[in-house]
Amino acid sequence: MTKTDMRRAADFIRKVAKAPAGAYPDSFIAFEWGSPLLLQIMSGEKSRLIEYLKEHGPVESVTTLSQALGRSREAVSRDLHVLVKTGVILAEQHGKTKTLSASERPILIR
Repeated sequence: MTKTDMRRAADFIRKVAKAPAGAYPDSFIAFEWGSPLLLQIMSGEKSRLIEYLKEHGPVESVTTLSQALGRSREAVSRDLHVLVKTGVILAEQHGKTKTLSASERPILIR
């Protein structure tokens, strides 16, 4: 994250803190419109992946998810790396198994 990104994030947090109660959800993922991070996560395939997990619920493996989406395991794994890093997808480790699910937090783009 660059200094500019950090400054924008801090400015946005101050704006949310000053907003009236109920103006924003208690917990959300926020992106500045046009930010490099937002552009990374909004490809068509990443959107499909997010929608699949929202519609079908958690899956137990990248292989299961890649088969359901008709994509290579490697491509899905690369997309998941970005989506987990941003908090849009949750990955919970249970021994050797990793459960993947869509975050329930709303995504706010300003």
